Amino acid sequence: MQQQDFEYPDDCMVDFDLRLIDLFHEMAKKRAKKEELVRDEYFRIKEMLAGRVPARMDLFTYMEEEIFQLCNGLKNSPFKHYLRYLDSLGELGDRNHAIFKSIGNDFLEMLETTQMSKSYKMPVLLAFYNNGNVKTQIDEDDIHRGYMEFYYTANNWKDLEKDKSTSDFRTWDKKRCTSEALKNPVRFLLQSGKGFFVRKEGYVLALNPQLYEAVEMDGFAQQMKDVIDYRTIDYYRKRYEGKTE
Repeated sequence: MQQQDFEYPDDCMVDFDLRLIDLFHEMAKKRAKKEELVRDEYFRIKEMLAGRVPARMDLFTYMEEEIFQLCNGLKNSPFKHYLRYLDSLGELGDRNHAIFKSIGNDFLEMLETTQMSKSYKMPVLLAFYNNGNVKTQIDEDDIHRGYMEFYYTANNWKDLEKDKSTSDFRTWDKKRCTSEALKNPVRFLLQSGKGFFVRKEGYVLALNPQLYEAVEMDGFAQQMKDVIDYRTIDYYRKRYEGKTE
């Protein structure tokens, strides 16, 4: 819309601050420049991967630090809405396009953006992931397995060891793991997103039935694991840099 398109009352004086308009133009150009730099970096990494569409972890691993930092200021960041970002580039492919158009993408975006002041949600999500055979409900055995898998990998145990109430984690059985899960991650996951996590009798936590079809989709499990891996490593990056959510 141009200035002449507006209608003003008779005897009305309009004074445009041209400096402000120039500022808006400069801000728009800077935004476009950031998006262009991130886009170019995406395709550089894709070429490095012999034409394979990069996963979130690929971008995190190979992206130049300066470009990675630019992603934080983008509304359409590949690290917060990855399938949406791939769609903007025309890079989804048939399998990811089907996930993107389903409620499964809403679930993935919730995982991409859920608050993480600690790493406590990750073992519960790993229990759902179930080594690629995604479960729609998890019991005490699943929680125990998720805790053992997560906290006995690399230095993930440090979040537990530094807290007096959980420093005895090496002695935990499935009852104790479940008790700790109910205290924190289960409670907060129930409050996350659009009611994706629900209570179910006989289980510690379950997925809303509206997700059952989505989790069976080809490629959904890989997307879920990619989000879990990225959120975990990004959590430790922020902790190392002294940042908190």
